[in-house]
Amino acid sequence: MKTRSRPSTVPEQIAAEVNAAVMRGEYLPGDPIREQELADAFSVSRGPVREALRILEKTGVVTIVPLKGAHVTRISKEELDRFFEIRRALVPLLPRYLLERNVEVIESLEHYVDRLLSLAENESTHGWDAYVQTVYDLNRAMCEACRNPQLENIWMTIFDQTARYTRLGLRDPARRAASAKGWKALMQALKLRDADEATALLLGLISASRRAAIAMMDSEPG
Repeated sequence: MKTRSRPSTVPEQIAAEVNAAVMRGEYLPGDPIREQELADAFSVSRGPVREALRILEKTGVVTIVPLKGAHVTRISKEELDRFFEIRRALVPLLPRYLLERNVEVIESLEHYVDRLLSLAENESTHGWDAYVQTVYDLNRAMCEACRNPQLENIWMTIFDQTARYTRLGLRDPARRAASAKGWKALMQALKLRDADEATALLLGLISASRRAAIAMMDSEPG
């Protein structure tokens, strides 16, 4: 299985930008994603856009309906809950693989946590968006450090599919502050080579994210 490498081709770059826009809430569940608008925005033909949408369809971010086009995938509360259940089941694997690496690899993740701690104090929309993006970057960096492409693909695909609700759940500055403290504690446990504590802390972070995401979904109209 191919690892989720950073975008390199034009379709991959377009897919990454659209995925980020979905995560920021610029596209809502069910919103159409029009090929020509993207082609104009990226100054490309519709061919690379179609390929980008197929990439996003594979990760579940968009749904493509023949003769109707693409739209942002809608997920039910039950589906959202199942996604988080799968993430929780995978949690013990991350500390295990990370602790097989040397301490320098774990220390290389700390700058993400430092940024989270700084951004948690920023109550602006920019700070909120930057916090969510940094959480995404940290999750991807952790998966890459595990050197397990299968785990990385599954973990980040689920992250993409739940990102909109994870973002909404981090809208509250107090929630971001608690999240940042949790990530800091996780890094400390990893540096101490304490797999059990690291697993418990990561489970706590995901459980808090799930509760906030479900609450945000419940509060949405319709």
